Amino acid sequence: MNIKHSDMTNRKTLKKFFSSRQNEQAKRFGYQSDTPGYVIPVNMSADGLLSNFRVAVVQTLMPYVKDFSETHPTEWSPEYRAKHRAHLAATCRLISQKLRAGQVANRTSNENRNNKIDLIVFPELSVHPEDVDILERLSDTTNATIFAGLTFVKHPHSGEVINKAVWIIRQRIGRTRRLQRIYQGKKFPMLLEEKLGVVGHRPYQLIIEFTDKARKKACLTGSICFDATDLRLVADFREITDGYVIAALNKDISTFDNMAAALQFHMYQHVIIANTGEYGGSTAQAPYHEPFHRNIAHVHGNHQAAVSLFELDLLAFKTGKKAKLLRDIKSPPAGYRGR
Repeated sequence: MNIKHSDMTNRKTLKKFFSSRQNEQAKRFGYQSDTPGYVIPVNMSADGLLSNFRVAVVQTLMPYVKDFSETHPTEWSPEYRAKHRAHLAATCRLISQKLRAGQVANRTSNENRNNKIDLIVFPELSVHPEDVDILERLSDTTNATIFAGLTFVKHPHSGEVINKAVWIIRQRIGRTRRLQRIYQGKKFPMLLEEKLGVVGHRPYQLIIEFTDKARKKACLTGSICFDATDLRLVADFREITDGYVIAALNKDISTFDNMAAALQFHMYQHVIIANTGEYGGSTAQAPYHEPFHRNIAHVHGNHQAAVSLFELDLLAFKTGKKAKLLRDIKSPPAGYRGR
């Protein structure tokens, strides 16, 4: 229901507005995980297509797990902060260099698209909150929306240590651009985090709704590492999102590989994991029929910084019907009604 601010002249109109808003929110509420979902609209670039959605998955090396202080997990020495910031800046330059080298899988002859990425994903705990400005400059360079795990922070009200990620949402209105920082929390700390005093904090789930030049829409949502194992959450958003993005810091690579393989079919959508370069194992998978199509990207090996660049068709799995696609897709899981 579209009601302008100038139309809010009486109680009846205001009541209709709230009723309409409640109905919309009810459609995106995760009743099994008791998690509200909030939609953030994003208009893609003028030549962007959801059928050729460009993604960069980034493995950063810093910080290592040993670098976190057991007594003050949110604090760093000035020397370490400078080194970490330089590492992040160098990794961002690597992304731009790979783009310029033409190492993105490209099915179009549009030269403007060769320098653009639609989504960049960084691992869990990979970016200090004071270094988000580097990611914003990267967004300006690549035109990308970015999902990145932040190092531990203190909750502004309770003072408790929490783990959260940031979405950098890029919008263009006319000739101006606006960058918006929106945060996604983590509800389930791992054992290491519990030892550091980290508490769970995930009051909502963000749904990023992309609209391309053909006015088609597709949605992504993101989780931080261990939250991706919450089957109630993934069941709630299976028929809402078209891609599931995970910022991870996980040394159990085989388990997360198997989890991605299971989720891409059960959620019937693309699953993208960006893991730290300390452990490796970043991957992107989708429920295509052929195994060599199903595993879109995978970085093996530990202690290596890496950038994977690839394209996704975010429209491929929106219905249970097999459309004419470049690749054969698997039949949908039981009970799938489409998105």
